[in-house]
Amino acid sequence: MKKVVIAGKGLLALKVFNWFIERSNKYEIICFVPVFDDDLCGKHNEDIESLSKKYSIPYIFSGNLEDIPGIANKDFCCDIMQLSFFKKIITKDIINKFSIILNIHLSDLPKYRGSRGINWALKNNEQTQGVTIHKLDEKLDHGPIISQLKYTIHPNFQEVIDVYNQAIDYAFILFSHTLPDIEHIVPIEQDHSKATYYDSKDFYKLGDRLTFTKKESLKLDKIYE
Repeated sequence: MKKVVIAGKGLLALKVFNWFIERSNKYEIICFVPVFDDDLCGKHNEDIESLSKKYSIPYIFSGNLEDIPGIANKDFCCDIMQLSFFKKIITKDIINKFSIILNIHLSDLPKYRGSRGINWALKNNEQTQGVTIHKLDEKLDHGPIISQLKYTIHPNFQEVIDVYNQAIDYAFILFSHTLPDIEHIVPIEQDHSKATYYDSKDFYKLGDRLTFTKKESLKLDKIYE
């Protein structure tokens, strides 16, 4: 049986959590480590907490990986950590405690590393966007690719929220088709020469793509004036 830690927030994290729970004959969930940083994910995080209580799975209220039960012990080892919107830096010491750490990123890496890849893709009038599962390393969105898919987007009429919802659906499909074969997949290094990166300090450049809708973005955009 594989030991698993799940960390993150929101609907995708809830779907991933449920997927592992439904396969309790193959996976033992050590704990869930939540992220609390926005209102959007609040209801889903509450659902995750309720599931944790129902199935007696430790829920790490601090949100710190250092508080995973037993992780400070020298002989601690775990097969998989699955991340879904876990935005914190993970140290090499913690990375080394796991056989593999998988991150789900809502872009076709190496394009759109960093924050709000969907917002930037629409701002840049891209015709496709992607989702990627990659092996975590010490650099942001840098690790080798485990699996990936692309899908069509329509900047002329789609809002960020529309593409975000698509991305969540596609990400879970990719996840559910990837995890059963994870032991057989050979990760492929990203072509770092094609990488693009967007930082939170550049959000002011997003204009009407700053948040989920153009209407709300134009209101928030005044903050950056």
